[in-house]
Amino acid sequence: MEVQVVPSEALQKVAEFCNRYLVCDEEVESYLRKRDISLDSIKKFKIGAWPKNSFVARKQLGDSILKEAKVLWYDKDEGVEVVKFQHHRLVMPMYDANGNCVSIMGRTIYSAEKQKELGLPKYINTGYHKRLHLFGLNLAKDSIRKTKKALVVE
Repeated sequence: MEVQVVPSEALQKVAEFCNRYLVCDEEVESYLRKRDISLDSIKKFKIGAWPKNSFVARKQLGDSILKEAKVLWYDKDEGVEVVKFQHHRLVMPMYDANGNCVSIMGRTIYSAEKQKELGLPKYINTGYHKRLHLFGLNLAKDSIRKTKKALVVE
């Protein structure tokens, strides 16, 4: 199945909103602090938070941007609008080697027990060609060229 990459402008706007919103979300900030994620790393990787109430994002960004970014869609079978990051509130943008936002990854901050109870995967994303992108390559490519070395980990 071919995954379509959504326009980077819409994804970039969503990523920037989530990064700015992080300071408003004590729960996600606390989650990051407990894992010793530094403020420098948060800024460098543009880590963000999806609001508990998706109306905040809908009001700030508009439904058209959220739909274009594949974060909001209408489920015809259920007859409802679905918000992708409702339970995956820690978000990180994924950039291609040129710095274009190609996806947004969401991670649940629920415990393993709560994830299992709700039937949630640990991670979700807006869809991208995983085999074509390495997380952080846009930030590391100059160093890789200079040293002719790269350390790739899972």
